[in-house]
Amino acid sequence: MSPNLQKTWPFVPIFSEIDSVLLPLAESVSDTLMAVGAEAMSQSNKVKEWVKVAAKSDSNMKGLHAQLAERYKHQSKKTPPTA
Repeated sequence: MSPNLQKTWPFVPIFSEIDSVLLPLAESVSDTLMAVGAEAMSQSNKVKEWVKVAAKSDSNMKGLHAQLAERYKHQSKKTPPTA
């Protein structure tokens, strides 16, 4: 066994235990971020639809609708990341 391995080998069980504690926490944080992003997107879609409907009867909303449509158009061109 190399000298470096002999020095670090005793820490393997410690880091393994730390990893087993932190991994579920990291997964929970990731799941929470995913849920928050999905909820934000859902709410954004609702607002976009409300503005779209309002723009049909309120000329003041047409500019906002155009801005949102442009923003969503750019967004839809992006390809989703692969996992």
